[in-house]
Amino acid sequence: MNNIKEINGKYYQECKVILLPTESGSNISMDAYGKMYFGNYPENTPFNQHLYITSNEEIKKSDWYYNERRKTVEQGNFMINTCELIFCKKIIATTDTSLGLPQPSKSFIQAYIKAYNENKPITKVLVEMESAFNIPTIYDYKQIKVNSSNEITIKKIKDSYTREEVINKCLKMQYEYPKFVKESYYTPNTREIADWTNDWIEENL
Repeated sequence: MNNIKEINGKYYQECKVILLPTESGSNISMDAYGKMYFGNYPENTPFNQHLYITSNEEIKKSDWYYNERRKTVEQGNFMINTCELIFCKKIIATTDTSLGLPQPSKSFIQAYIKAYNENKPITKVLVEMESAFNIPTIYDYKQIKVNSSNEITIKKIKDSYTREEVINKCLKMQYEYPKFVKESYYTPNTREIADWTNDWIEENL
């Protein structure tokens, strides 16, 4: 699982948000001037749109994915060419109910529309993950958390931090670093990690 982050005891995966036009019915549409609206728009309504939440997870047979090069939504019913695979991102949630995937919540869709209309489009989000284990580790958070309405939980990625927040994150990573280091010819000891961390804070903050 890629890009797993712990925030206040919960685990999230960093994902991208893709907006694509569609001829199907949707609850997102635009006018001719590019302003976005939330509603219940039938099939073949001009400027209908769908949102797709994508991740770096492995794409398997029958998974839906977004081809960044072609800008198309496709399904893995065949062996994807290795060269083409680098352009593909697995779709883990979408407003297109025909794909049978989890959906973003109504509140997120409305927040997305508001941000879009303010020329601040949301391109990345954090999606909450869960584990099937009672006492999991960070490596066990491999499935999306979905509520009873088949909706995912989305958290906005913070785009700015105070100096104190950055220092706290550095210090936290300092103590968690040994958990993620793979065996190698040389593994730094706790003192060295602390020195590196303090030097980086002093030079960069």
